[in-house]
Amino acid sequence: MKPFKPRNCAFSACRRKFTPRTGLQRACSQPCALGLVRERKAKQARRTRVVDTRAARERLKSLTRVCADTQRSVNAYIRARDAGRGCISCDKPSFDDAGHMFPIGSKYRTSRIRFDERLIHGQCRACNHFVGGGNRQGFEDGIKKRYGVEFLLGMHEIKRMADTGELARLTKDEARGIAAACRAKTREIMANA
Repeated sequence: MKPFKPRNCAFSACRRKFTPRTGLQRACSQPCALGLVRERKAKQARRTRVVDTRAARERLKSLTRVCADTQRSVNAYIRARDAGRGCISCDKPSFDDAGHMFPIGSKYRTSRIRFDERLIHGQCRACNHFVGGGNRQGFEDGIKKRYGVEFLLGMHEIKRMADTGELARLTKDEARGIAAACRAKTREIMANA
């Protein structure tokens, strides 16, 4: 049998060269092997702590913070979904933003209408930000053109329900679920593109 090539001891405190007796031998001696086992257990414990810290950090996020993260996922999905359709408000062939049909201010920071896919469409930056605080009339005209008047009336009914409190507020878990669903839809769209 051919002898094994010399290698360095895997224990960080030793690192001296030795010739292993088997192909799986990583330490030069028994004390080094025990030290190597302790090092690996400590490394695994650190990894577990990092995972636990991430989970704890996620649990401690406020609803506003979770909704902000969810909004990023929803916007990415809307951009992917509406790619190639152009701006809903002015029919420009390209758009940069995911514009909401109704202004989303602090009142709707944690409202369900903020993440309702039917109320969000691809919009160019000019229409979303600068044309009178958002090109709302153009948005409604675009909705009528794409989906019809019935759809538009349904959207106004959803807004009325949000204003009167008929729509319950989101919970953190629901917001995280919406974000996960949107990320999955975005991946599916990108895979099919």
